[in-house]
Amino acid sequence: MKRTCLLALGLLLALCGACGDDSSDDDDGDTGDGGTPGDGDGTIGDGDGDSTGGDGDSPGGPTIPELGEMLGAAFCAEAEACLGSDVIAQAFGDDGCLVRVGAQLEDGDFLFLEDAIEAGRIGYDPSAVTGCLSAIEGVGCEFETSRLLSRGSCAEVFTGSVELGGDCGMDPECTDGAFCKLDDSCPGTCTAPGAEGDPCGEDDQCEEGLSCPDDLGTCHDPADEGESCGGSATGRQCRSGLLCAGDDEELGITGTCTAQDEIFIGALDDPCDFDTATLCAEGLSCVIRLVDDAPVFTCENPVGSGEPCFFGAPSPCPDGEVCDADIQNGQVEGTCVPIPGEGEPCGTAGFGGNGCGPGLVCDTDDTCRAVGRLGDRCASGDACASDNCDGSVCIAPDECVP
Repeated sequence: MKRTCLLALGLLLALCGACGDDSSDDDDGDTGDGGTPGDGDGTIGDGDGDSTGGDGDSPGGPTIPELGEMLGAAFCAEAEACLGSDVIAQAFGDDGCLVRVGAQLEDGDFLFLEDAIEAGRIGYDPSAVTGCLSAIEGVGCEFETSRLLSRGSCAEVFTGSVELGGDCGMDPECTDGAFCKLDDSCPGTCTAPGAEGDPCGEDDQCEEGLSCPDDLGTCHDPADEGESCGGSATGRQCRSGLLCAGDDEELGITGTCTAQDEIFIGALDDPCDFDTATLCAEGLSCVIRLVDDAPVFTCENPVGSGEPCFFGAPSPCPDGEVCDADIQNGQVEGTCVPIPGEGEPCGTAGFGGNGCGPGLVCDTDDTCRAVGRLGDRCASGDACASDNCDGSVCIAPDECVP
């Protein structure tokens, strides 16, 4: 039984934001976080040292494809250190974080860097990469609010020449830590990172220490442990690795950012409470039963495959199964059934899930899909590593050359 309930999978691919910021989730093929076709094997480049930009030599450091693989490994390590291996497994499935990041880079615009380097729009210093990786190591849960490719030696890896307000095609073309604001058009404009409250599309568009939550769309200072959070749709959110305990948006009650080890503490048969995030110790589930039509929450043991179950967090069912209780319509009792797999209709989402098996997405046509490579079927950009879907097929975005 995996502990994936109630956790926001803030797997913010900051390194993809270094090369074009405004992804498209629409079925229109606009420029986004997509890019060059990969070979479909889930790796980043071939690592043979023959592709760097410039004259093809890379003294003292990695090629651009090798750099993508190294940055991806560093990011995935920090994401797992923050969120834990169970959360990473739920988000990425059997392929794992590095394969997914590799697909996003291969099908994305990361490798457009080579064209920009060859054209002289970006300088690349491979000798700074080792120091950059050291600067990223240990960032942990701060990855959400850190402009990773501007930290320490990372700022020396790529050197741009376009001043604020100038035309650009990707972030590294800009000077002084600015990002390239594309706004669904090419060229974009080199823009200073936003202060708290400024509009944003992703974390790297905000100043160091701020994040860009999807449901806010503005630069935001996440709350630390012990600070107030929530209380409304625009309430302050917690930093990655913390949960907002006790908030109620409907009543306007704020909660408190709380560490997980202070939340999962209930013993067998103890009462538990989703609202205050007082949940059960590992191996138990906080189960909902109706007593005289009133919900009662209790820490209970898990049940077996195919057995009757009550909706709970985490799921009381074995790994690979979910309780199919229709909680949205007030039904708390169901049966442990297999979690929908690839190509099957999305099922009961439950806490922290999307109604599909690990690593799958529930596409907009209510079908569970693996995140597709270029040419794979899709209903929206959500189901594409490139983040671009057009004509029901995952496509690469257009390269933006200012």
